[in-house]
Amino acid sequence: MKIKNVFQILAMATLVIGVSCKDANKAKENGVEAMEEAAEQIEETADAVAKEVSEAGEAAADKIEEAADNVKEEAEKLVDGLPTFESEEVTAYVKSYESYMADYKKVLEDKNMTAMASLTKKGNELSKKASELTKNLNAEDAAKLTDYLAKKAGELQEMMK
Repeated sequence: MKIKNVFQILAMATLVIGVSCKDANKAKENGVEAMEEAAEQIEETADAVAKEVSEAGEAAADKIEEAADNVKEEAEKLVDGLPTFESEEVTAYVKSYESYMADYKKVLEDKNMTAMASLTKKGNELSKKASELTKNLNAEDAAKLTDYLAKKAGELQEMMK
């Protein structure tokens, strides 16, 4: 009976080991599947984050470009207080208009009516020149010149009060 018991014990041990190995293989397969699923989720999350970062980067680049444009516009106003233009002819015109404005202010302060007649003629010439220049300007420079002249017209009105 002892040998029979030994065989029974060996049979039981073999069965336990077989079941344990089967469970271990199943656990291993489940672990591999879980790791693959986790890897897929990580990849999907990484792609989503990369897309968001890219979109945020584009938005930031747009904001930086807009800020740079604003700084450029403000800098243009600070350079001699005058706008800048692509055309040197327009830039020269603006400087001559500034000279006209300074002369006009002085004539008003001095109440010199003889000089006022001369300035009226110069003002008419400057108006004609502005009309000629505006025809050949790009849209941005035309808008700048129009804004500048409107501002100066307001200043002239204020001087006459």
